[in-house]
Amino acid sequence: MPTVAALKTARVLAFVSACSLASSPSRAQPVQVSGPDQHADWPSAMFAPNGDLWVAWASYDGRGSDEIRVRQRSGGEWQTPMVASARAGDHLKTALAVQPDGRIWVAWSAQVAGNFDLYARSWRDGRWEPVRRLTTDPQPDIHHRLLAGPAGRLYLVWQSFRTGDANIYLKVHDGNRWSAVIPVTSHEANDWEPDAALDAQGRLFIVYDTYRHGDYDVYLRVFESGELSPERAVADSPRFEARATVAVVPKDARGWHGTTRARTGRSTCRAGPATAGRPTGGAPLLGASRAPSGGW
Repeated sequence: MPTVAALKTARVLAFVSACSLASSPSRAQPVQVSGPDQHADWPSAMFAPNGDLWVAWASYDGRGSDEIRVRQRSGGEWQTPMVASARAGDHLKTALAVQPDGRIWVAWSAQVAGNFDLYARSWRDGRWEPVRRLTTDPQPDIHHRLLAGPAGRLYLVWQSFRTGDANIYLKVHDGNRWSAVIPVTSHEANDWEPDAALDAQGRLFIVYDTYRHGDYDVYLRVFESGELSPERAVADSPRFEARATVAVVPKDARGWHGTTRARTGRSTCRAGPATAGRPTGGAPLLGASRAPSGGW
């Protein structure tokens, strides 16, 4: 299945199919997905089981409000963009997930009455379901990730300030309803910007950066059979290590993580393709693999 690379240039959202790059690198051109009269930001993309590509982004009109837009590429043709958010307002970040039955979910954070909460909406059989509010705490809920498991479960991971500091939280949708909020972290120091990935067995790998030791480090927890594993430090040197990402290699169900690390007193955000846990250029990406037996 082709993968997608995102390119955001001059505040315009564009996508390039990696299979096109591989077959004809000299002729592959970015495709502008957002409209020419918009500022586009916070994109996410996902393939549906039938091969359709879905793209979501936050669209800003330049006059003080924005909305969440979604666009489908089906049969090689881009469809007309749709608006998923119920009303224009202050929206932050998108996340897409596709369930095995083809239902498309898009989640975003929106500021309503002075507070950011998480909202989601699903598309099925050619129509939108009503918008669902997923968080209600009076403190901001942001930096979310949404994933669909092999059995159709949805996993929502995000950062919230509900305890007065930043912590990471999880909710699970079992096909009928959302679970109660599950705290992933509860340390009084700030935990930031989670990422998550699922393996074929439905194990959820959650990574995040934390300031609990006076410098940013990267930690990981695994959610399996309704239980969270103990926290594991995967990048904990005295240097700045943050903005973690995680992916699962399907062949052997290993979880891989990467994180930006400062070389000296100044952090860098450049990275190249990782080889054996280290990129070919730019800031090092610290990598480790989790074997099916649980070791790193």
